[in-house]
Amino acid sequence: MKRIYIVYLLLILVASSCAQQGMKSVRGKRSVVLTAVAAPQDSTGSPYTIELIDTKVKYAPGLQSYGMAVQGQQWLLVGGRTNGFHGTADSSSAFPTRYSNKNMFVIDMAAQKSYQLAIPAAYKLQLQSTNMACLQDGDYLYCAGGYGSTCATDSPGCYQTFPNLTAINVPAAIAAITSGDTAGLAKAITTITDEHMRVTGGALRKIGDWFYLVMGQNYNQQYKGAVTGIYTEQVRKFNIINTNGQLSISNYTAYDAPWDTIYKEQFHRRDLTVAQTIMDDGSAGISVYGGVFTVKGGSGYQNPVYISQDTEGNTAFALDMGFAQKMNLYECATVVMYDSTTQNLYTSLIGGITYYYYDKFGVLQESNLLNFLPFSNNVTTIVRSGSASSRTSVEYPQQTPALPGYIGSDAEFIPAGNLPKYNHMEKVLDYAQLPAGKTLIGWMYGGILSTANQSNGFNPTYANNRIYEVYIVK
Repeated sequence: MKRIYIVYLLLILVASSCAQQGMKSVRGKRSVVLTAVAAPQDSTGSPYTIELIDTKVKYAPGLQSYGMAVQGQQWLLVGGRTNGFHGTADSSSAFPTRYSNKNMFVIDMAAQKSYQLAIPAAYKLQLQSTNMACLQDGDYLYCAGGYGSTCATDSPGCYQTFPNLTAINVPAAIAAITSGDTAGLAKAITTITDEHMRVTGGALRKIGDWFYLVMGQNYNQQYKGAVTGIYTEQVRKFNIINTNGQLSISNYTAYDAPWDTIYKEQFHRRDLTVAQTIMDDGSAGISVYGGVFTVKGGSGYQNPVYISQDTEGNTAFALDMGFAQKMNLYECATVVMYDSTTQNLYTSLIGGITYYYYDKFGVLQESNLLNFLPFSNNVTTIVRSGSASSRTSVEYPQQTPALPGYIGSDAEFIPAGNLPKYNHMEKVLDYAQLPAGKTLIGWMYGGILSTANQSNGFNPTYANNRIYEVYIVK
């Protein structure tokens, strides 16, 4: 669920923390709290800058909070919203069904056009929902949960978070959409119902053979401002068995936060950025950045959580209390790069909603009552470096060049297919092999476009239909 509070709602914020019932919960076999002090932040010390250029093409639909899969130069899109930030309406639905994305799209970058086909009726309700947790794994796009209406109207009793895991055969779906084959699209989709999948505002990621459904919430009523959903406060781990599109889930485990009461609320997050990561030993892992809302104060989380897995499949968590992220705490488009020569991990967060921001004088300011969690028009880069025994994270806010607008929230970054990837990981670019100078590394598409740092009746927001070229300048 996407929301921010305007000033007067801060005064009535009520945050609650409720764990889902009836689930097996365990603590990680290894869990640590990292307390190394990060070096001072210095925006001039970044090893590179990120630059976005609007392609100004007009064939893409306006979407935010959608799911995506990539096949060559074709992008498959499902779910999400066709309008901008939902607001905090109390008297009517903040997620009216008329703005639900009722189609599945293919953006064809080579042909410079898009195709669309209505979601098959059997799968329409979940697949037109917003903020599903989606992940492409080979030829399949898996989508869990999502929030929306269970009927064709905006009746308050119809709204819920869906308890579904759906698999979409990406090549088959793209072929069906581009040819207008409604029956073929239905055959490319299958779904199961499982209460463990009833999550929105979380993220679906994978390490090895294991899927991780990271945090999020169950919002089980019509959305209203200052009414909190049931946060899962968990990381859920499982295998997906997919035999010719027939789905099942096995070996399910739910992990509660493995730390004492001081840090236990660190799993109380939603609308967070969850990125593929390289761990200290060079293995694949997951990094959790930002997310909302803190139990006290109703703000964003600043300390990253790292999820790792050993060769035997044991899961561990590390909470980085030695680093406090300042910018872009909300889910946004993310560029991940790893330098195997220096063992530096670079994570660049593109826009979104931020905690710190640059004022009109170019001074970095903390979120305050006059500008609380504003939309961002900046990139920030987190560099994790050092030896395995003394890793530290440093953030480099990028004041210039600024982004071409308040963009990036609920958008996606699509890496260029011809670029070197680290250890064949599609979402991690090999930084050491990127040339010096300015290089096109991919594209950013969709998300929320705000006309100001705070949205209101005079400063509207939209579902962005822009495709931006994303460059790195080393």
